[in-house]
Amino acid sequence: MPKTLSASNKNLLTNVALQLLSPVAPGPDWDMAASIAFYSSPNAILENRREIQDIYHESIELIQPLVSQISGLSSTQTSKAIICDRHEWIVNAASSLSVLFNDTISLFWEIIERQKASLLAKKATGAIITTEIGLLLGFLSQKVLGQYDTGLPTGHSDDLLFIVESNIMEREEILGLKDAPLRMWILAHELTHKLQFENFSWLREHYFALIKEFQQITAEGIKKAKNSAWLSVNLLANKENWDLIRKTQSFMSLIEGYADFVMFSVGEMLPGYEALKPVFSRKRQNRSLYKKLFEKLIGLDMKVSQYRKGLAFVAQINKLAGLVYLNEQMDSPEKIPTLSELAEPKRWLRRVS
Repeated sequence: MPKTLSASNKNLLTNVALQLLSPVAPGPDWDMAASIAFYSSPNAILENRREIQDIYHESIELIQPLVSQISGLSSTQTSKAIICDRHEWIVNAASSLSVLFNDTISLFWEIIERQKASLLAKKATGAIITTEIGLLLGFLSQKVLGQYDTGLPTGHSDDLLFIVESNIMEREEILGLKDAPLRMWILAHELTHKLQFENFSWLREHYFALIKEFQQITAEGIKKAKNSAWLSVNLLANKENWDLIRKTQSFMSLIEGYADFVMFSVGEMLPGYEALKPVFSRKRQNRSLYKKLFEKLIGLDMKVSQYRKGLAFVAQINKLAGLVYLNEQMDSPEKIPTLSELAEPKRWLRRVS
C-alpha cells in the first residue's frame, strides 16, 4: 500500500499551494515562511518556564564572573537570557532576516520583472523562495542551542541572549548528559559574545558593515545581470565578492574562536569537563549523507571550520602573549587577523606589535 503523508507534510504542501493562489507580491512571504518552518520543525512545549528562567538567572550570575575572569572583559550589568522553544526562535529569526535582507531580495525580484515572466512564473518563483527560507529556518531551529543576537542596525531592538531550551533538553536526552552542566557551557560561549560586543565598541558596526557590503555587491550584480543565472556568474566572478567572503570568514573565525576558547576554559573549572569536551569539539560525526550535503549547501560546514581555526589561533595567542594582549590589540577592524594569519599566529603578532 502507498504510504500516506504525515499531517506536517500535508500542512507543508498546503502552504506551498496557498502561495500559488495568493496575489503576486515581490519577494518572499515571511509569515508564510515562518509557517512552513513551523510544520517542518516539530516543537516541544516548555513546561515550568518560570522555574527554568530562574535556573538560568542563577546560572548566569555564576558563569558571567568566570567569563570575565578568563577573558579579561567586563560588563556593567548581569545579562538576561530569553528562554524559548523552536517556534519562538523561528519567529524572531524570520523577523530579523526580513529587516536585514528584504531590500536585497526585492532587488533580485527586479530580474524576474525584467524577464516579463508570466503571472504563474512569478507566483512559482515567490513560492520557491518562501519555501526555501521556511525549510532552512525549520532546519536551523532544530540545531540552535543558544544565540547571542546583536539586535538590528536600525536600533529599534536591543541585543538579546536566546536559549532554545527544547533543543537543549533533547540534546541532553540523546547524549545522556542529564548530570553534566551543558547549559553552563552554552552560557559561557554566548556570554563571551555579549562581552565582546560590549567591550569592543567597533564590533557591532563592523558586523553590520559586512552585511551592508554584501547587500551592495549583490545589488550591483543584480543591476548588471540579465537573468538569475547571470546573477550567479556576476557574483562569482566579482573579486570584491571574494574579498568580502575572506573578510567575513576572518572576522567570524576570530569572534567564534575567542568564545570557544573562553567556553572551554570555563568548562575546565566546572564538573563534567571530560563528558562535555567532546560534545563541544565541533566534530560532526554519524551524520546522514542528506545532512552532510544540506549543511554544506547552507554553509554550516564552513561555520564549524571557523570555530576550529579561530580556537587554535586564540589558544596560540594566549600561550604566546595572553588574552589581555589580544584584547588590547582588538581596537579596530584593521587588527582582525587575515585567513593566513589565523593559520600562523606569529605573523599576526609581528604585524600588530
